[in-house]
Amino acid sequence: MSTGLRRNELAQLRWGDVHLDCPTPAARLRAATTKNRKEEVVPLPPQVAEALLVIRSDGCKPEDLVFAGRMPTMKQMHAHLAAAGIERFDGLGGKVDFHVLRKTCNTILGRMGVPDALRMKLMRHSDPRLTAVTY
Repeated sequence: MSTGLRRNELAQLRWGDVHLDCPTPAARLRAATTKNRKEEVVPLPPQVAEALLVIRSDGCKPEDLVFAGRMPTMKQMHAHLAAAGIERFDGLGGKVDFHVLRKTCNTILGRMGVPDALRMKLMRHSDPRLTAVTY
């Protein structure tokens, strides 16, 4: 939710893509893993960088997946939501799924006053209407 990354981008993120030991932690998204097939560098909020440092083992290799064994299937996510007492659908027909975390990221950025152009860049949208209206 703090990064705006897509589920598939997270699932394919390798330790060699994550740069945590620098002044501005970031994740390099390989072109093969992004929706638009363009390489991108996404800044990581401090709390995300800290959490990744906690789960990174000393023996991990650059090609190892960051979230190997940690990415829930959609069925597992639905079970987690149910266990937390969170309904999958709201009264307006909206549903809670993994993509909602991405929308929440954009909403938080908007409420923080982040300009639309920067939100569009961070969300990696090709059309400003996606950022301003759809999300």
